[in-house]
Amino acid sequence: MTHLEIFPVRASSIAGNIDNIYFVWLALSGVIALAIAVLILVFVIKYRRGSPANRAVASDAQHEHAMHRIEITWTAVPLLIFLAMFVWSTNVYYESATVPADAIPVYVVGKQWMWHIEHQGGQREINELHVPVGQTVELVMTSQDVIHSFSIPGFRVKQDVLPGR
Repeated sequence: MTHLEIFPVRASSIAGNIDNIYFVWLALSGVIALAIAVLILVFVIKYRRGSPANRAVASDAQHEHAMHRIEITWTAVPLLIFLAMFVWSTNVYYESATVPADAIPVYVVGKQWMWHIEHQGGQREINELHVPVGQTVELVMTSQDVIHSFSIPGFRVKQDVLPGR
């Protein structure tokens, strides 16, 4: 019996970090969606009849102070969570976008219906990319005709390539 693979094999050092960010964002979104759904159900059940006691507005200062604390909490906590996620995601992005000085350049040209790849030593490939294991490579990419999208799922890399750039 074979197992179902949802994600491609992690073929780069950065793929695990990108997958971790994805799973944390997915879990965070799921928790927030579930919390909103539960709150909607609770309020629908609690206020379905709308009795006069439920419609009365308390005007005392203690109730108002408690409401301010709740409002500050439900604003500050998500803000801090999302700022932490932003900093983490930014660090992973810069780690993946920063090219080390010892990277081997590989030249990639998008052409109609194909990718032309040329290595530093002169080796050429069409629609395939072979790189040395454990060695950092820099893909120097351009397009010959139209916008192309270069994607390597195992590396968690996707780059749009524009003509003349």
